[in-house]
Amino acid sequence: VTLTAAPASLLVTQKAQLLATVTDQNGNPLGGQVITFSSPRDFGMLLSSAIVPLTGTTDVSGQVTATVSSLRAGDKLIIATASNGVTGMAHVNFQGAFRLFLPVALRAYHAPATCAPQVLYTFSSVGYSPSGMAYDPATDRLFITNRDGPDGGSLAVVSAHSGDLIQLVTGLSSAHDVAYDAARGLIYVVGWDWLFVVDGSTYTVTRTIQLGTNMGAFGVAYNPANSKLYVSGFNNRTIVIVDVATLNILKTIANSNAFPISDPTYIAVNPNNNKAHVVNHTGGPSGWLVVLDGGATNEARQVVPAPDADHGGDYYGIAVDSVHNRVYVTSISQAYLYAIDSATDTPSPWAVKIVRASNPPGRQVPLRMVAVNPDVGGLTHVWLTSIASNDSE
Repeated sequence: VTLTAAPASLLVTQKAQLLATVTDQNGNPLGGQVITFSSPRDFGMLLSSAIVPLTGTTDVSGQVTATVSSLRAGDKLIIATASNGVTGMAHVNFQGAFRLFLPVALRAYHAPATCAPQVLYTFSSVGYSPSGMAYDPATDRLFITNRDGPDGGSLAVVSAHSGDLIQLVTGLSSAHDVAYDAARGLIYVVGWDWLFVVDGSTYTVTRTIQLGTNMGAFGVAYNPANSKLYVSGFNNRTIVIVDVATLNILKTIANSNAFPISDPTYIAVNPNNNKAHVVNHTGGPSGWLVVLDGGATNEARQVVPAPDADHGGDYYGIAVDSVHNRVYVTSISQAYLYAIDSATDTPSPWAVKIVRASNPPGRQVPLRMVAVNPDVGGLTHVWLTSIASNDSE
């Protein structure tokens, strides 16, 4: 099976034509062969990409066509699979309609309380499709995961002081998120089915651990209070808990009728009460958090961030304010910021809707990631992000 894409590089507003050709060992075309098109990295796109049709049958020339599009910039791996398991692959690079370099590092000031954060650096050379970030305050280093690229995923270690690239660790398949263990000096990177353990001094991969099958590892968070690592599997709807002292899997919580898990994305931990909060995205008007007790039983419960049924759904970003025991959650399509009492797992009676002040005024702003500084001149500051593909700025 041979797969080509034309064009191989295009804007997110455009479509690429896929052409799969099936031949026998002598190069003769084979008609009547069923081909299935797929992209193993769709989990990172949150269903923002589409292949149409997903299956097709080759004609007398041994060929079948499809199209692929994406709402999100980045490199996509497309696979054409025949019924006998033989595959062909092609890469399609989608570029943003508006040039955007991520991630961005900001400095938050302690005083005055009304001071806005200052952009320190915009990193444009850390790798392909940066998706996750962790920070080591002791050494002022940033750890940035790159989901795509020639090496299939990587980790960029960057000086937060100068913005210089310190090291690029390659060969980390579909690296999507990262967490840092300061006590052990280890960097935990998750991608697809794998947990990669990287030495924080030598930047070498010391362990590679399979967490599941067809998992689509999306988010990771580390709790130093109980030495547990939490990983979400967007593709197979699981949550995996790892003991970092032994690197053994303690528990895998799978989707079931009794305890549904749907499209789990980002995770935030509260070391004060050892709780881990996992966003279940699902899209549309539904969604919830899975809250994990950090004790020996790893008890799980569901919490809905919205104060009522009319103001919820499409949850995505999450952050913990461990000083005030609050959890902040964002919604994409609903454009709300929610707050949850981490001690009691109860949502706040209020939800803040974010809308534009102009161009045009009143239009809601789809929210993605959230970060919190619990003490800015005695106040709590929350930062929210949005992206251009959601018709925002």
